[in-house]
Amino acid sequence: MQRFGLCPSSFAISSSLKACARIGYEIGGISIHGQVHKFGFCGVVYVQTALVDFYSKLGSMGVARKVFDEMVEKNVVSWNSMLSGFLKSGDLAMAHSVFDEMPEKDVVSWNSMISGYGKEGNMEQACALFRLMPERYIASWNAMISGYGDCGKIELARSFFDAMPRRNNVSWITMISGYSKSGDVESAWEVFDQMALIDLYAKCGIVDKAYNLFQGLQKKDWVAYTAMILGCGINGRASDAIKLFQEMMDVQIYPNLEFRQCTAVGSAGNTANSVRPRKEKRLTYVLNDTDDTKHCAGINCLAVLKSSPADGCEYLFTGSRDGTLKRWALAEDGATYSATFESHVDWVNDAVIAGGNTLVSCSSDATLKIHQTWNCLSDGSCTRTLRQHSDYVTSLAAAPKNSNVVASGGLGGEVFIWDLEAAVAPTSKTSDATEDDCSNGVNGVGNSVPITSARTISSNNSISLHMTQSHGYVPIAAKGHKESVYALGMNDSGTLLVSGGTEKVVRVWDPRTGSKTMKLRGHTDNVRALLLDSTGRLVALSCIAMLIWILGFYDQFSFFNRLWDLGQQRCVHSYAVHTDSVWALASNSTFSHVYSGGRDLSLYLTDLATRESILLCTKEHPILQLALHDDGIWVATSDSSVDKWPVEVRNPQKVFQRGGSFLAGNLSFSRARASLEGSIPVPVYKEPSVTIPGTPGIVKHEILNNRRHVLTKDTAGSVKLWEITKGIVVEDYGEVSFEEKKEELFEMVSIPAWFTVDTRLGSLSVHLDTPQCFSAEMYSADLIIIGKPEDDKINLARETLKGLLAHWLTKRRQRFGSQASANGEVPSGKDISSRILTLSRVEVDGSAENDSMVYTPFEFSTASPPSIITEGSQGGPWRKKITDFDGTEDEKDFPWWCLDCVLNNRLPPRENTKCSFYLHPCEGSAVQILTQGKLSAPRILRIHKVINYVVEKMVPDKPLDNMDTDGTFAPGLPVGQLQHSTLGGDGSFRLKPWQKLKPSIEILCNNQDEVLDDPYTLNDSDHQYGFRSGPTEAQQYDPILSPDMSLATVRAYIWKKSEDLVLNYRVVQGR
Repeated sequence: MQRFGLCPSSFAISSSLKACARIGYEIGGISIHGQVHKFGFCGVVYVQTALVDFYSKLGSMGVARKVFDEMVEKNVVSWNSMLSGFLKSGDLAMAHSVFDEMPEKDVVSWNSMISGYGKEGNMEQACALFRLMPERYIASWNAMISGYGDCGKIELARSFFDAMPRRNNVSWITMISGYSKSGDVESAWEVFDQMALIDLYAKCGIVDKAYNLFQGLQKKDWVAYTAMILGCGINGRASDAIKLFQEMMDVQIYPNLEFRQCTAVGSAGNTANSVRPRKEKRLTYVLNDTDDTKHCAGINCLAVLKSSPADGCEYLFTGSRDGTLKRWALAEDGATYSATFESHVDWVNDAVIAGGNTLVSCSSDATLKIHQTWNCLSDGSCTRTLRQHSDYVTSLAAAPKNSNVVASGGLGGEVFIWDLEAAVAPTSKTSDATEDDCSNGVNGVGNSVPITSARTISSNNSISLHMTQSHGYVPIAAKGHKESVYALGMNDSGTLLVSGGTEKVVRVWDPRTGSKTMKLRGHTDNVRALLLDSTGRLVALSCIAMLIWILGFYDQFSFFNRLWDLGQQRCVHSYAVHTDSVWALASNSTFSHVYSGGRDLSLYLTDLATRESILLCTKEHPILQLALHDDGIWVATSDSSVDKWPVEVRNPQKVFQRGGSFLAGNLSFSRARASLEGSIPVPVYKEPSVTIPGTPGIVKHEILNNRRHVLTKDTAGSVKLWEITKGIVVEDYGEVSFEEKKEELFEMVSIPAWFTVDTRLGSLSVHLDTPQCFSAEMYSADLIIIGKPEDDKINLARETLKGLLAHWLTKRRQRFGSQASANGEVPSGKDISSRILTLSRVEVDGSAENDSMVYTPFEFSTASPPSIITEGSQGGPWRKKITDFDGTEDEKDFPWWCLDCVLNNRLPPRENTKCSFYLHPCEGSAVQILTQGKLSAPRILRIHKVINYVVEKMVPDKPLDNMDTDGTFAPGLPVGQLQHSTLGGDGSFRLKPWQKLKPSIEILCNNQDEVLDDPYTLNDSDHQYGFRSGPTEAQQYDPILSPDMSLATVRAYIWKKSEDLVLNYRVVQGR
C-alpha cells in the first residue's frame, strides 16, 4: 500500500497489527507502531487496542501497559487485551487488579479470569467469580468443568456438566478428558456414547440401535432425549418422537430454547419446509384516535358494492395506510360510517369485490383477507386469510362474472390466481387441535410454502384457526415476472389476466392455467395501472380486440397513456395528458371515456375516440385510486379523506360541452404543452359533492427522556403529548413549533429505552421486544401509585402488559370459571403450557404482587382502546382491539414471554441494572473517609439515599447494636450491594432523632469546576469539621447534585464517562 503511495487507514493499521501478533512478527509490529504516530491514529481507540493486544501477545507487558495508560479512551476490548496479557504471562495479581478496575465487564472478561484461576488451581476464587457473573455462557461452564477436572475433583466437574443449560462439543470433550485424567474409563465411555453414538446413529437412520444405546444410559438428560427425538423426527417416526417427548415430560425433564429450535418433529421427515430459528416474537400495540370511525392515513384503495343482497344498500369500502378497511353506507346526500375491518397489520394496498358480495383485500403484511360483506350487521369479520406471497401484496384483480377467481400480485415478482371456493371452508378450531392442524401458508414474510390456511381475526370476533386439507390449497402461480408487480387487470369472465410492473412490459396470462400468452413491450418505465375492456366482445376477432389502457411514467415531461390492441399485439394510440406520473385509472361501462389521476394532483377525463381531454379537478395530494359510482367518481389520495366529484359519468359529453378541453398529444407531453401555450387548463369543478373526512395522521414523533411520554406532530401541524402507558393524549398544544416544544419538555433523567415507536400507520405503534422491554424501572412514588410503598420498584413493561391484557384476563377467568363449574374442577389461573414456560431461563420478580391488578398509570382507555399486533403460533400476523378479546383466544397466538410475565409474574433474564461507583470526600475537606471500596446500587437510586448513607456513616457516637437495620449500602470486595436507606413516609430524606444536630450533606460529581448560583466555601474556622458557610470569589465551585437525581442520570448527563462513577461528599452548615 505504501509502495503505491497510498496512506493506510486506521482499519489497515489495526488489521496489520493483529496479523503481526498472530504470527509473532515483532519487528513488523514495532514498525507499524511508528506509523501510528506518523499518520495521527493515536486517538483511535481500536488502533490503540490493537497495539495493546500486539504487545500483550508477545509478552511485552511493560510496553503494553504504557500504551494502555496513554489511551485517551478505553473500551472493554482494551481492558480485555490487558487482562489476557497478564493472565498469559502468569501474573494473576495484576490480572485481578485490572479486572477490578474495569468499568465494564463482558463475558470475555469473566471467562478469562475464571480460566486463569482454574489453571492456577484456585477453584474457590473461580467459583466465586462464576456465581457473580450477571449472565453465564457455555464457555463459562466449560472453564469451570475444565478447572475442576484438572484439579481432580471430577464429581464437581460432573455436577457443573449436568447443570449446564446448553452444551457444545467442547463441553463433551472437556468432560470426557476429565474422566480420562481421573482414570474413570467407564464414565468416559458413557459420556462419549451419550454425546456421539446416539446422535450419529439417529441422524444416519439407524434409529433402533440408537434407541438401544439410549436405553442403556444410566442417566438420561435433555441432551440424550433431544438427540433421540430429533432422530425419530427426521427419519419419519413422528409417533415415536411424540412418545419420547411425553416420557421426557413425565420424568420432569423440560425442553429449553435449543429444543424449541428443532422443527423436525413438526415436519416428520419433510425438512424442505423447515425454517431457520427466528428471534422472539414482538408485541406491538397501536394507539388509536378517539374518533375511530375515521382513517388516519392515506387511502390506497376504493371498492364499491352497488347492491347488498341483505338490505339493498350501496356501500363504499376504503382501504388505508392505517391498516384498516372501513365500510360506508352511501346515500344521495352523503356517506355514513358502517363498520371497520381491522385484520391487516400493515398498509392495505388494494381491495376488490368478488362475486358481488365478497370483499378481498391485500396488504403489505403479505396476506390476502376475505370478508363477507352481505351482512349489514357485520362489524368487519375476516372469514379467511390467504398466505402465499413472500413480500408486499400490491395489487388485486377480480372477475365480476366469475365470483371464484381473484388474482394477486406483489413486490416479489409473484402473481397468483386464487379460486375462492377451492380454499378451505372455515371451521372453528377445537380445543384439542394440534399446532400442526393450524399451520399457516407462510412462516413469516419471505418463507413461502404451498399451504393456505383460513384464519379468522376480526375486531369483534375471536381469533380462530381453520384446519387445512391434507395437502392444503395451492393457488395457480403465473410465473414469468422477474421484478415487482404493481398492476393487474382481468376481464369479467376471468379468462384473461394482464400484469405490469417495474420490468416495463405487460404480460398477458390465461388465469385458468397460469400460462403466459403474450408480452407487450413499448413502455420505458414502470407500469403502475391497468384497465381492461370489461365486455370482451371483440376478443375472438382479429381486429380491435380487448382494449387495455396502460399507464407508464417516463422522463421529466413524458407521461403517456397507451392504448393497445391485443389482436395485433401493438400500441395503437398514445395519450400525453398529465405533467407527472399517472397512478390511477377508471373507465365508464362502454370503455369510451377514461378517467386518470396521479402525482400531478390532477384528475382528467379523456375521450378515447376524439382524443379530447379535460381537467376535472385538482387535489392537494397525489391521487392513488379512483372508483365510479352513479353520476360521480370517488377519489382517494395520500390524505386520510375521500371526496366524490360530480363528473357526469352517465353522459361524459356534458362535461366537454362546458369548454376548456384540449387535444391529448401522441408524443411526449412537451409537445402537448407546446400546443397549449398561453392556455393553462382550468378545472371544471371547484368543490366535491361529498367528502368523507379523516383525521390527521402522525408524521413526526420524539420519545421523551422519561420513557413514558411521546411528543407527536400530525399532518395538520398539531403537536400533542401522548402517555404510552395509558394510550391517551395528555396535552394538545395545538399548532406550535415541534422543536421548541421538545426542548421545553426536556428532562434531565436517564431511563433505559424499553420500547420503540414508529408512525408508519399514521398513528403511534409501540413495539415491545424481549428482553429489552423489561429493562426500565421506576419507583412507585415517581408514578404516584396510591397504596403502594414508595420504594417499590415498578417494571414499566410488565405493568403495561398487564394493562393491555386486563380485559383478556378477565374474560379468560370467566370462561375458565364457567367451564370449571360445569366440570366440577377448579381452574389454576395459570394453565399456560409448560412447553412455552420452559423455553428460556426466567426470573421471578419477588417484589411484584402475584395478582392482575392494574395500577392507574397503566390503565388504557376503553373509549379509544389500542390494538394489539403480533404473530400467531405459526408466524401469521394478527391485529385486534384489546376490548374485543373474549377469552377464547389461543395462548399460542401470543408471545410466550408476554404470557409468562402476565400470568406467572416472571421476567426473562435482563442485563445488569446496577451502577458501580466510588464515594470519596471532597478534596481539601476534613470529613472522614467512609470507604475505600467500590459501591454498587440500582441505577434508579436517588442521590438523597446516598446522602442518607453518608449521614449514617458519619455518626460515630451511636452504638452499632442500637442502629436501625433499614440501613445503608455496604461496600463489598470487589463489588458491594446497596440496600434501602432511611426515608420518610413521603419519600423525602429524614434524619433519625439522634442525627438532627448533625450537619447536612452535599453530594458532588468528580469535583468538576463550575460556578453555581448559590456557592458556599470553606472558612478557616470550619476546616476542622469540614463545614461550609460563606462564599468567596477565589473559590472554585463544584456542581451540587440534586437529591432527586438518580445514579443513572448523574452518569449520563454529568459524569459522561465510561469509567465507574465517582461521587464526592462534603458537610455544609447554615444552609
